[in-house]
Amino acid sequence: MSCNIILNKPRVFHPRDNINGRVVVSFDHEEHIEGIRCSFRGREQVHWTEQKDKAIVHVGAQSDFLVQNIVLVGEEGYMKPGAYEYQFSFTLPSGNIPSPFVEEFGSIRYLVQAKVDRASKVDYKDEYEIKFEVPTTQYVELSQNEQLTYQVGKEINKNEYAAMFLILESDTYVLGNEMSFTVELKNRSRLKIRRIQADLSLNIQFISPGPPTKCKIHKIPITMVEDEGEQKGYTRLYNLKLKIPPDVLLPNFGSCDLLKYWCTLKIEALLPSPHTNLILEKNIKLGHVAIDSKKKYVPSAPPITDVHLFASGHIECVSEINPNPIFYSNEQVGPNNTDKDAPPPSYDEVIKQ
Repeated sequence: MSCNIILNKPRVFHPRDNINGRVVVSFDHEEHIEGIRCSFRGREQVHWTEQKDKAIVHVGAQSDFLVQNIVLVGEEGYMKPGAYEYQFSFTLPSGNIPSPFVEEFGSIRYLVQAKVDRASKVDYKDEYEIKFEVPTTQYVELSQNEQLTYQVGKEINKNEYAAMFLILESDTYVLGNEMSFTVELKNRSRLKIRRIQADLSLNIQFISPGPPTKCKIHKIPITMVEDEGEQKGYTRLYNLKLKIPPDVLLPNFGSCDLLKYWCTLKIEALLPSPHTNLILEKNIKLGHVAIDSKKKYVPSAPPITDVHLFASGHIECVSEINPNPIFYSNEQVGPNNTDKDAPPPSYDEVIKQ
């Protein structure tokens, strides 16, 4: 027995494209089934391992944020030996949908799945991963604040301390632009601060709902800058700049529950061992296009309903497609109805009436 998904034209798909194909099922002998179904799914998945005592614990979860189902065979019964072929068609969604994503600890994938439900037995299944390109334009509203100031300090020895102040022009930036900021470092100790460095990073959080809920964060460096430290007893101002690369991949996790992301700017003053470093970390918003909060934007049109358009012009919802669809017409039929597209009556026909 076999169950196989075959696409008519395998390729890279885009929002609103149609995926057309067929499910081919073959039986070597007569079998009792409860139905044959096909589905299109957007799936998020997380997985990693943790050390607990001497054991390795596997942590993972998955969730489908998008599901479209087609019933190919909806009746319970027996299938005779032989091969059977069922057509399917899905219209890919549009709008704010998650972008495909693959990383060490998780992924977002789009799948076509077929299943033969067998009564009290293991189901026959097949799965086909769709290559799906989704635009990931992120819009950000530029901050109107004149200045953002943060500070952190620590006691090093009795009556000795070090403090660091971060002054940001904004907390929102566009890819390809420059981030300018000022760091004030006060060293009121007998230690020399070795150096100061600033790191801009993309943080991806993987969530396993549990119970208990577990999370893992993977930090991906974007860009960094560093400068020399400061001698004991001195104060110094650093005017630093970070060039944000234009090609940073900002994922779209809009409908996801297991995947989140944010960006951070981390300022670190490195102290000599055994002292811990002075660290100041703040969230930063990054995007592709800036929006002016003072302007009034016309609301965008709602997304086109995802439907399957048959050649006859009739529309049937994708989630309810039948392999042998019944088409309905708004055209009335009866002895008192005339064809609206028929030519007007001739002069003789009018006279006869």
